[in-house]
Amino acid sequence: MGKRKGAADDPGLPIESDNLHAIFRDKDKIHTSYETTDKGIVMVQTSDDAKTAAALQARAGEVTDLVQGGMAALQTAMMKNHGGIMGCGIIHGPMMMPGMMHQGLI
Repeated sequence: MGKRKGAADDPGLPIESDNLHAIFRDKDKIHTSYETTDKGIVMVQTSDDAKTAAALQARAGEVTDLVQGGMAALQTAMMKNHGGIMGCGIIHGPMMMPGMMHQGLI
Protein backbone atom coordinates (compact mmCIF):
# COMPACT_ATOMS: atom_id res chain seq x y z
CA MET A 1 0.00 0.00 0.00
CA GLY A 2 2.93 2.31 0.66
CA LYS A 3 4.08 1.90 -2.94
CA ARG A 4 0.55 2.59 -4.18
CA LYS A 5 0.34 5.75 -2.07
CA GLY A 6 3.72 6.92 -3.31
CA ALA A 7 2.61 6.46 -6.90
CA ALA A 8 -0.88 7.90 -6.22
CA ASP A 9 -2.20 4.52 -7.48
CA ASP A 10 -5.63 4.45 -5.81
CA PRO A 11 -6.83 0.85 -6.33
CA GLY A 12 -10.55 1.73 -6.25
CA LEU A 13 -11.58 -0.97 -3.76
CA PRO A 14 -15.17 -1.16 -2.49
CA ILE A 15 -14.00 -0.64 1.11
CA GLU A 16 -12.34 2.67 0.34
CA SER A 17 -13.46 5.65 2.36
CA ASP A 18 -13.11 9.38 1.93
CA ASN A 19 -10.16 9.14 4.33
CA LEU A 20 -8.29 6.73 2.08
CA HIS A 21 -8.99 8.90 -0.96
CA ALA A 22 -7.61 11.91 0.97
CA ILE A 23 -4.43 9.95 1.73
CA PHE A 24 -3.88 9.22 -1.96
CA ARG A 25 -4.76 12.79 -2.94
CA ASP A 26 -2.47 14.36 -0.31
CA LYS A 27 0.36 11.82 -0.57
CA ASP A 28 2.98 14.57 -0.81
CA LYS A 29 1.91 15.87 2.62
CA ILE A 30 2.55 12.51 4.33
CA HIS A 31 5.80 11.35 5.89
CA THR A 32 6.07 7.56 6.20
CA SER A 33 8.57 5.43 8.08
CA TYR A 34 8.81 1.66 8.51
CA GLU A 35 10.34 -0.38 11.30
CA THR A 36 10.83 -4.14 11.21
CA THR A 37 9.97 -5.90 14.47
CA ASP A 38 9.87 -9.52 15.63
CA LYS A 39 6.13 -9.55 14.89
CA GLY A 40 6.21 -7.81 11.51
CA ILE A 41 6.40 -4.23 10.36
CA VAL A 42 5.33 -1.02 12.08
CA MET A 43 4.40 1.78 9.72
CA VAL A 44 4.18 5.33 11.04
CA GLN A 45 2.60 8.06 8.95
CA THR A 46 2.56 11.71 9.98
CA SER A 47 1.67 15.01 8.39
CA ASP A 48 2.18 18.66 9.24
CA ASP A 49 -1.16 19.36 7.53
CA ALA A 50 -4.00 19.09 10.06
CA LYS A 51 -6.59 17.73 7.57
CA THR A 52 -4.20 15.11 6.26
CA ALA A 53 -3.21 14.07 9.80
CA ALA A 54 -6.92 13.75 10.67
CA ALA A 55 -7.48 11.56 7.58
CA LEU A 56 -4.53 9.35 8.61
CA GLN A 57 -5.92 8.97 12.13
CA ALA A 58 -9.43 8.23 10.88
CA ARG A 59 -8.12 5.66 8.38
CA ALA A 60 -6.12 3.96 11.12
CA GLY A 61 -9.39 3.56 13.04
CA GLU A 62 -11.09 2.15 9.95
CA VAL A 63 -8.30 -0.40 9.45
CA THR A 64 -8.49 -1.39 13.12
CA ASP A 65 -12.25 -1.93 12.75
CA LEU A 66 -11.66 -4.14 9.69
CA VAL A 67 -8.99 -6.20 11.46
CA GLN A 68 -11.05 -6.68 14.61
CA GLY A 69 -14.42 -7.15 12.92
CA GLY A 70 -13.45 -9.37 9.99
CA MET A 71 -16.01 -10.00 7.24
CA ALA A 72 -18.84 -8.30 9.14
CA ALA A 73 -16.78 -5.09 9.38
CA LEU A 74 -15.88 -5.35 5.69
CA GLN A 75 -19.54 -5.58 4.73
CA THR A 76 -20.43 -2.67 7.02
CA ALA A 77 -17.67 -0.54 5.47
CA MET A 78 -18.88 -1.32 1.95
CA MET A 79 -22.46 -0.41 2.89
CA LYS A 80 -21.34 2.82 4.55
CA ASN A 81 -18.94 3.94 1.84
CA HIS A 82 -21.03 3.05 -1.19
CA GLY A 83 -24.65 3.20 -0.14
CA GLY A 84 -25.11 -0.56 -0.13
CA ILE A 85 -23.74 -3.63 -1.80
CA MET A 86 -25.69 -3.07 -5.02
CA GLY A 87 -23.85 0.25 -5.46
CA CYS A 88 -20.44 -1.36 -5.07
CA GLY A 89 -20.44 -3.21 -8.36
CA ILE A 90 -19.63 -6.47 -6.60
CA ILE A 91 -22.80 -8.29 -7.58
CA HIS A 92 -21.85 -8.64 -11.24
CA GLY A 93 -18.17 -7.70 -11.15
CA PRO A 94 -14.85 -9.20 -10.14
CA MET A 95 -15.22 -7.99 -6.56
CA MET A 96 -17.72 -10.72 -5.67
CA MET A 97 -16.40 -12.41 -2.57
CA PRO A 98 -16.51 -16.11 -1.71
CA GLY A 99 -19.44 -17.04 0.50
CA MET A 100 -21.61 -14.05 -0.36
CA MET A 101 -24.39 -16.19 -1.79
CA HIS A 102 -24.41 -18.31 1.36
CA GLN A 103 -24.70 -15.23 3.56
CA GLY A 104 -27.79 -14.03 1.73
CA LEU A 105 -26.01 -11.02 0.27
CA ILE A 106 -26.88 -11.77 -3.34
